[in-house]
Amino acid sequence: MRKSTTLIILILCTTAMVAQDFHYGVRAGLNAANFTGDLEDTEVKYGFSAGIFGELTITDQFSVQLDALFSSQGAEIENSDDAKFKLNYLNFPLTAKYYFVDGFYGQTGPQFGFLLNADFENGNQETDIKDDLKTFDLSIPIVLGYQFDFGLLADIRYNIGVTDLNDGLGNDDLRNGVFQLMVGYRF
Repeated sequence: MRKSTTLIILILCTTAMVAQDFHYGVRAGLNAANFTGDLEDTEVKYGFSAGIFGELTITDQFSVQLDALFSSQGAEIENSDDAKFKLNYLNFPLTAKYYFVDGFYGQTGPQFGFLLNADFENGNQETDIKDDLKTFDLSIPIVLGYQFDFGLLADIRYNIGVTDLNDGLGNDDLRNGVFQLMVGYRF
């Protein structure tokens, strides 16, 4: 009985300590996306990202963060006003976050992306190309940001595409490259 009570108290105390060091929040921002790799005739396509995150504090300077973000990505065809690749992802970055000084932080880690839909738009014609692309995308976000004492945060990030997305669009190596400006609030 005494061992069971001690174990229950230990579990409750551990849970309470973790709960005090867990924060969550919302974030949204602008994307400037393009393909990297072999395809040379593309330029930046602008879009947006929005989602939620949870941050588990390990020490005063180090934490682990998991996001769930909708992200509008793709690329536009160079010298064309109407032709573009429109890709939408649900991304899950799992990052290590290090607070340098006075609210400044850096983050990096793997990002697991799942393709929701993919279209090639040329003028008034839109073609579904989801079957020609891999549905999983691994990338590495590199993040620099600032968090105010009252919870507001702002960061810039670049997601380096690791996965070759091409699964039927010719021989080109296609990888996502996404620059993001994001603001959010940590509760």
